[in-house]
Amino acid sequence: MVVSLQNVTYVIEEHASPVISKLNMEIKQGEFVSIIGRSGTGKSTIFKLITGLLTPNEGRIVIHNRLAAPGDVGFMPQKDLLLPWRTILQNVMIATEIQKDVTLTIEEAIVWIKRVGLKDYVYAYPKELSGGMRQRAAFLRALPLC
Repeated sequence: MVVSLQNVTYVIEEHASPVISKLNMEIKQGEFVSIIGRSGTGKSTIFKLITGLLTPNEGRIVIHNRLAAPGDVGFMPQKDLLLPWRTILQNVMIATEIQKDVTLTIEEAIVWIKRVGLKDYVYAYPKELSGGMRQRAAFLRALPLC
């Protein structure tokens, strides 16, 4: 098992009922999993819990046989959430500032930016890109490149 959610419950303080209640789920190496449901049923919340952006009120999340911690999993939300005051290169490089074990160099980041078809936009700001181009930059930021 690679990811295991064990009796996970998450409650938003303002709401009486949990968004997620006693969720048990296992994802094995090589499995492709889709979470499908109506809007507002907790799909994004599950991903935020797995990535450590949110903390469950009950239960635990285990990744590779240890408790999950922020930075263990990359997550690309529906909205790109690029930092508007940073260039595309700076947005891709942000993992090197947050995670100690990421050793991506500027030169390597530029190679990746070129690979996704953004060679002319390395030093552009998100507002200068189309929606699809922004998604490609956000995708690179979410990848564990090193």
